[in-house]
Amino acid sequence: LFQHVVGDHQFKDDYLFYEFMDESQRKYTNSSMYISYATSHVHQMSQTDLERIATNFRQGVRVKTHLYNFIPYKKTFIGSEAVDYLVHSNQADSRIEAVKLGRQLMKKCNLFQ
Repeated sequence: LFQHVVGDHQFKDDYLFYEFMDESQRKYTNSSMYISYATSHVHQMSQTDLERIATNFRQGVRVKTHLYNFIPYKKTFIGSEAVDYLVHSNQADSRIEAVKLGRQLMKKCNLFQ
C-alpha cells in the first residue's frame, strides 16, 4: 500500500517519507495478526478488516510534496503523521500499537515496502 521513499526499513513513528503503492503492485497474504505491546493483546484481523483499515488510512493520511535536502518527494506522507491518524481515528489504542498496525498494513496489504 505504501513504501519508504529513500531507503528500505520498517514503518516508524518518525519524520520519514512514505508513498502509497500503485494498486497493480500490491500483493496480499491470507491472514494477519499483530500484537499490541501497550496492552499485550494479540489481535486477529481478517484480510477484509485490514483492507477496511487500509482504505481509511489511504483516505485519512495527508499526502503532499515534502522536501529533504532540497529534493522534492511528491505524493508522500510522514510516518509520524500516519501514526497520529491511526490513533486519532481509533484504529489503534496507542502510538506503539499504531506502528505495529502500520507494519501489518505494510506487510499484509503491501501498502508500502
